[in-house]
Amino acid sequence: GHAALSARLGTMVAWGRRDDGVDEGRLDEIAREYAGKGYRVYGAAVVGIGIERGSVAIVRRGVAMGGVDLNAEMWAKSWGWSSSIEHAIRLGDDAEIVSALIELGADANLEGGKHLRNAVTSGRARVCGVLIRGGVDVNAVDSNGHTALDDAAWKGHLEVCEVLVACGARVGAVNKQNMTAAALARAKGHEDVAVYLEG
Repeated sequence: GHAALSARLGTMVAWGRRDDGVDEGRLDEIAREYAGKGYRVYGAAVVGIGIERGSVAIVRRGVAMGGVDLNAEMWAKSWGWSSSIEHAIRLGDDAEIVSALIELGADANLEGGKHLRNAVTSGRARVCGVLIRGGVDVNAVDSNGHTALDDAAWKGHLEVCEVLVACGARVGAVNKQNMTAAALARAKGHEDVAVYLEG
C-alpha cells in the first residue's frame, strides 16, 4: 500500500522542479497502476508530485484523476500525513501552487487559519498573501491573543510582516500580555522588525 506508493513517489520526485521534461506518460502509467490495484490515492499521489515539483499542471492533473480531497491529510513519501497546503508550505514559498490548490478546492482557512500560522512561522511571505486573499482573517487571534503579525514579529520575519501589514494587519493590536507585535519583535532581538512596525 503506502510503502509501494512512497517508493513510486520518491522516483517521480527525482525528476526535478517545474514542468521541464515532465513525462506525462509516466504520470498516466502510475495513475493506471494504482487505479488497477483499487487505490483511491493515485490522484493524491500525483497532486503531491505536482506540489513537490512546483507544477500547477501536474497538481491539476492529479485533482482531475478523482478521489482527491485537498483538505484531508494525504500520504506522500516526503511529507507524511498532511493536507495539500501544509505540504506546499513545508516545501517553500510557492504562491502559484498554493493559489492553484485554493482554486481547486483547498480551504485556505482550514482549522481557523492554521495554514496562515504555518506560513507565517515558516517565513513564507508570498504564501501568506495568497492565503489572506483566499479568505483567511489576517487579524484572527489564537488562544494567547496573538495574531499572525505577532507570530511573524516574534520570529523576525520582516518580509512576512510587510505582507501582513499590506493585507490589513492591525499593527497596534495587543496580546493578552499587553504587548504589541513591535514589542514582541524587540523582546526577541529583531530590532529591524520592531522599527518597521513602529514606523
